[in-house]
Amino acid sequence: MRHVLRSSRDSISINLVLGDVTDITSDVIANPANKYLVVGGGVATAIKKKGSVEIEIKARRHTPIEIGRAVITMTGKLKCRAVIHALTIKHSGGRSTPKHK
Repeated sequence: MRHVLRSSRDSISINLVLGDVTDITSDVIANPANKYLVVGGGVATAIKKKGSVEIEIKARRHTPIEIGRAVITMTGKLKCRAVIHALTIKHSGGRSTPKHK
């Protein structure tokens, strides 16, 4: 695990870390998700494998989610206190910002 950026303000501290998110001891970890919170690969699969299938089951009770919304769940066997599942947008590449409907 390698710290890339550390920032603090008032009582809030944010650490950007390069490594396996499922090995981090922290308050929260973020899971980039689809609107139905269905595990399809990548970070979500790693969270489900190391944490527990219960994480996905609990998260899916709150679907669908829209852009700007997130679902917070328990962590199973992970070393953090919560998992934040936030909707991400698929981007086709290029330099422009994707348009949202």
